[in-house]
Amino acid sequence: MSNSQQQQAINNLVNILGVSAAVARNVLERNNWNPDTSVAAYFDNPQSFTNAGTPSNAGAPPSVQGPDP
Repeated sequence: MSNSQQQQAINNLVNILGVSAAVARNVLERNNWNPDTSVAAYFDNPQSFTNAGTPSNAGAPPSVQGPDP
């Protein structure tokens, strides 16, 4: 697959999955650049492709809770 084909595949996954280009590339590389397999693999286990298990709210301020009744 040429570089331009790879970039097009990355762009397609960014649009389909709503992920960053880095995550899209990771998914595609781990699935032999097959877009159908990549989409299925991502939806089966999205955490395995993003930030090594870092929660999506990492770095966000903690929520404030009132006292228990």
